[in-house]
Amino acid sequence: MTSINKRGQGLLIIAILLVLLVLVVALIYREFTMTPAYIYQRSVYYALKYDPQVIVEQLIQVMNAVVTGYAINYSQFLMNEGITLYLHALTSMPVSYSLSNVIESQLKLMINSIYTPTGLIVPENNLNASIAAVTGFYGALGIPGIKYVYSGENSSLILASAQQTYDLPSLGIQHLTLNYSINLTASTAPNGICNISPNTMTYNTTLECIFNFKTNTYTCNGPGIYSTGQANSLWAPSYQAYPSQEYYQSDVGWVVSTGTYPLVFVYPVDELMGQNGFVISATFNVTQSQSNYLVGINFLTPTPPTSGTGNNGYTICVIPSSQPSNNQYKCTVSSTASSTIINVTVIVTPNEPINLIGGSVTGTASIYINGKTIGSPITVYLPNFHLIPNTLFGNNAYMLSGYDSNSKVYVGSWVALILSNAAVVNASIKYFNSYTLPTNIPIEVSINNKPALGTTLSGLTVTPTLGALSFSINYTVCNITNNAIVFNVQMPWPPTGYPTTQYLVLINYSNIILALNPWANPQNSVIPQGYSATSLLPYMSYVLNESGNELIVNTYFINLGVPTLLSIYGSNTGLYITNIINRYDYAAMGTVIPIPSLNILKVNNVFPMHVMPIFTFNETLYNLAAGYTVISQVVPPTQTEITGYGSTNNYPSGLYNWVTEYEHFPNQTLPYTYFNYTILNCWGTTQSNNEYVNYNLYYIYANGQLQYNGYTPSQYLPSCQGSYW
Repeated sequence: MTSINKRGQGLLIIAILLVLLVLVVALIYREFTMTPAYIYQRSVYYALKYDPQVIVEQLIQVMNAVVTGYAINYSQFLMNEGITLYLHALTSMPVSYSLSNVIESQLKLMINSIYTPTGLIVPENNLNASIAAVTGFYGALGIPGIKYVYSGENSSLILASAQQTYDLPSLGIQHLTLNYSINLTASTAPNGICNISPNTMTYNTTLECIFNFKTNTYTCNGPGIYSTGQANSLWAPSYQAYPSQEYYQSDVGWVVSTGTYPLVFVYPVDELMGQNGFVISATFNVTQSQSNYLVGINFLTPTPPTSGTGNNGYTICVIPSSQPSNNQYKCTVSSTASSTIINVTVIVTPNEPINLIGGSVTGTASIYINGKTIGSPITVYLPNFHLIPNTLFGNNAYMLSGYDSNSKVYVGSWVALILSNAAVVNASIKYFNSYTLPTNIPIEVSINNKPALGTTLSGLTVTPTLGALSFSINYTVCNITNNAIVFNVQMPWPPTGYPTTQYLVLINYSNIILALNPWANPQNSVIPQGYSATSLLPYMSYVLNESGNELIVNTYFINLGVPTLLSIYGSNTGLYITNIINRYDYAAMGTVIPIPSLNILKVNNVFPMHVMPIFTFNETLYNLAAGYTVISQVVPPTQTEITGYGSTNNYPSGLYNWVTEYEHFPNQTLPYTYFNYTILNCWGTTQSNNEYVNYNLYYIYANGQLQYNGYTPSQYLPSCQGSYW
């Protein structure tokens, strides 16, 4: 009996030990393998039990860390992936999650999983987070193929904040409101804020295109621009426009044996491209009769001539010395020469600052024959944009044209080489621009309306398609005000590649980065205030692809100032064409593309300066260099039928009454690019009793060759406020 009792006691002791062991193991398991939230909750509970202030400080630290972290990440995100800055504009539906939503979600996750389960902290209301950005720049350095920053305005800002009210019932604390915000602002400061004298210097640029008709090649060189190609494809009529009178002969050039015919340049030459002037030069070879020839240049004409010379624009003629200069060809300037190789050069310099919209702008044209000055410089009128009121669509158009009231001639942008019994050997076109830029710039930086002490500055140059290169800049602190620290920044000189290459100043405060472009707005009266690029449509041309019966509608955009990205909403979202006879029949135009045969300017020989489609919104972004750029809309055959275009035999007469309507481009994607409504298929407008004539060009594109097919005579174009309107 005793032994049995002892045996039972032993078993009981063993059972108790096993239970204790299990409890110990369970405790160890709970302490070391439970979720982090449980461990944090216990630590929070005990910390709060002994020191409530610790918990309040932890809440503040958590909020500060989240807001600061996202401000840092957001600033770097804007530089690298700027396209998604306006994500709502690139999606087919509203985006439900913004950056402020992300901040709210992060804070809620941390507070609800760590503090709230203890029952000691109860959120009283919803967390309120916000973030704002006035970037002044558009960054896309991290997107393959773009490598681009577009910068405008003169300030940048990032504001991130969070606020929420809590109750701590176990401590009797109610309505504890915690908030934290970061407001980093950088801007160019007024000159008087520092005791420094601002220095400015003038940076001159030249873009030159040389066309060798003997070898059928061309080369264009300019700031950040280099391109080569076939010279003949850029001049119309090319490819047998007048097969019996005008033809191309290898190693000779373009030859005209009889009559007087023009070789028209299909790229505009005017003050919009060269705001500081331009030069047109051509070399001719008298191939047939040295006693009966005519060579020269017809420039600043609103409508490309189809034959001979006339009263459109200005014509410089050279005839043999043996012939009397009786101006039978209606030449603005007529001269003689006795040599067989004749060079004609025209230098046009504006007499006043360019005024894009309204007002007459004059220039001085100097004429040189074989390097010798001919007569005195003549005064020429330069084209500008004239308003066309539109009552049908309720918007306005701008037409590029002009009128010389002294010479009674209309002016425009086209250039033609006039020749008879001669050949065109070569030609060149130069565009001159000058930019007056500050070399020392005051930049003020503030954090939460206080001086942002500890800020560092650096430089970044960005060239489209090539990417960014950093450079060091010299700067000193020139003032500390109540709310900002002011730096005197010395910009590098000369700015190689400007304006194609942009120079940015990066402001770094505790890894929050802002960017400024101090040269976004040079002295350029044609750029609207607050913008660093301008896109307008001076005229249009049509190309018919006979192999697919597709119609290509080309619009010439002018991009003044720094390079930019152009946002095009393609397909059925923004571009329409209609026949104004029935006025109600719209059709989507189709694919939007650049067309290489009508665009000679390429950035660093990369065409088309990069295109990036955003498929979610059916949008295409074009990386444009400064100057003219051709954007084309391809109308498929089915849609040409809808619009009444019909048979190929109706080309171009079937387009005489067409109107292209450009919807207003939403500016969320690029808020700094300036667009206008444009309707150009009308006769013109009358201002100050002068009627400004409009026109459309027509080409046929077959077998890989562009063929000039004429233009719409003004009598076939309806008036802009006539019976159709």
